[in-house]
Amino acid sequence: MMNRQIWKDRKIHKGNFFIGDGIIDEERWEQATTKVLFIMKEAYESSEEVLTEWNLNDYLKQKSLKELAKPMWWSMAQWLKGINYLSNTN
Repeated sequence: MMNRQIWKDRKIHKGNFFIGDGIIDEERWEQATTKVLFIMKEAYESSEEVLTEWNLNDYLKQKSLKELAKPMWWSMAQWLKGINYLSNTN
């Protein structure tokens, strides 16, 4: 697994308010026969209200889809459900 600190310390990220990410549920990831990777566009926090760096996977582990209330998360969940269904029926 990639060490977040090594990734964050890369020259390209220096001086930016970095948002870490990674596997949300490592146990389920290891058990999954089909592994899906979503690559998201934003790597940096731009909100002036946020004062400390944070990790997206830690944030997502603490929230339900209803709490997230963003169409993007619902879409990702639906894509994952469909991919898992298709891979299990072949």
